[in-house]
Amino acid sequence: WGLIDWEGNPLIEDEFTEKPSVVSENRFYVKNSDGLYEFYTAEKKFKKIGKEYVRVEAFHDGLAPVVEKDKPVTFIRTDGTVAFTFDSYKDEAIQAVSVFQEGRALFLTNSGKCGYIDVNGKVVIEPIYDKASLFYNNSACVYKAQNEKYGETFLIDKDGKEYFKVNPEYNVESLFSEHKIVYKEMIDKEKAYGVLNEKGERFLKASVKYGDIEPFYKNNAVYENRSGEHGLIDKEGNVVIRAKYDDL
Repeated sequence: WGLIDWEGNPLIEDEFTEKPSVVSENRFYVKNSDGLYEFYTAEKKFKKIGKEYVRVEAFHDGLAPVVEKDKPVTFIRTDGTVAFTFDSYKDEAIQAVSVFQEGRALFLTNSGKCGYIDVNGKVVIEPIYDKASLFYNNSACVYKAQNEKYGETFLIDKDGKEYFKVNPEYNVESLFSEHKIVYKEMIDKEKAYGVLNEKGERFLKASVKYGDIEPFYKNNAVYENRSGEHGLIDKEGNVVIRAKYDDL
């Protein structure tokens, strides 16, 4: 395996026996012969950075979460040096940490609660949520369970302020993505899917003609009709590609 540049020219040729990751912030990772991950610079005279890890994620905001064998989650900088270790909060172990996006990373405690840290490893939003998304355009979507069957969904800002609550009649299917939330409600005892905007208003009214709607990405979303065929809609809800594919 190797890498090509944006023009299709070979950048690194026939170098790796395992498939490298995509390049993010001019860095990529690949598994070595011992089954551990290594980071490299994405250039002809590529060089290894950091150590060898059992788990890694891509670089975002100049940081990447990594795990060495028998050690907690650590964030490294693009030169491979350690920025900080995040293994516990208020005497509770941290189970997982996401990549950074817009200066915030999502973390999960052993008790199953979600919160956020900043790029210095400081907890800026307490772990009080049962589900949460990464930030996009300064907002994230979070969910608080009230009991086994009922909970509340909010949008929050980077300080953790809840600035609107999603109507409890709507069952949120996908968390905040490109100012859109896919929701589900029952219409005449049938599942109906629709889309809310960033104000919690119905952007695309729920309809039984949708068997499912996936999160929006680059202004479009894959949808499924009642027959299980897949198509594409745009951010206005217009059909870009009619539902005719087994998968999309």
